[in-house]
Amino acid sequence: MTTQFYILKDRNLIGTNNLMDNRAFAYGDGFFSTLGVKNGKILWQNQHQARIHFSAKQFLLNIDITVVMASLQLLAKKITEGTLKIIITRENQNISGYGFYTNHPLIFIKSIASNIYQHLDFIGDFPIQKDGQACICNQSLGIRASRFGGIKLISSHEQVFAQHEFLIKQQSNPKLSEALVKNIHNDIVSGTSSNVYYQLDNRWYTPFVRASGVNGIVRQRLLTNGKVSKRIFSDGDLSNITALFFSNAVKGIIPINKLWINANNAIFLDTLAVKNAL
Repeated sequence: MTTQFYILKDRNLIGTNNLMDNRAFAYGDGFFSTLGVKNGKILWQNQHQARIHFSAKQFLLNIDITVVMASLQLLAKKITEGTLKIIITRENQNISGYGFYTNHPLIFIKSIASNIYQHLDFIGDFPIQKDGQACICNQSLGIRASRFGGIKLISSHEQVFAQHEFLIKQQSNPKLSEALVKNIHNDIVSGTSSNVYYQLDNRWYTPFVRASGVNGIVRQRLLTNGKVSKRIFSDGDLSNITALFFSNAVKGIIPINKLWINANNAIFLDTLAVKNAL
């Protein structure tokens, strides 16, 4: 039996490798994590290690977390500053269809050297992005199976479309830094590529992510230090919040000074209050 692989591009069949058999490509069978690097060190390294280890366990993948982290640390020292992205999927299986027998991982790592933190202020180990504006996306997130709650899945088609919607909105308003995203139950869950936090009655909250969204590295840190609590975030809260920010494991903290409820209605927010949540 002879097997060949092709890419159809511009009406031409172009021979290619066996990418179609890769389970990350074919089924989204895996997860990823993106890590910021500053001064040759991974930001929030312990939290990244714990998340990678937990995610592998949920996918029934047998990884040596010590070897994984040592490899990431080596690359971090090499690039000095920038980002690392790791995708962990399952090795190809000698079967047809979705199922699997073995739990051997296939690990991809990309390193990007860049001066992403050169002009940013830090509060502790939190990079602080410049103040920006936010809007609300129409694209919603579905409800996940409990096994995959909070994990950064590589099968992220919902986030792909939410981010696409945000980028279109950003073209008409370049001051937009992020957008709120809801789940199918109409609860506000996250940003398009971040976690979200809101101040209500002088207290800071972040939405639950057990059914939708990602349990981000910064989110874990803020919950652990006790300055943020988990609470459902709904449309009814929007007119009462006094401050808002987003977080991302690479970008850090993104303060929001103006939230557009719709195209004609915006509320102004206190960005100075964000520092008290860190």
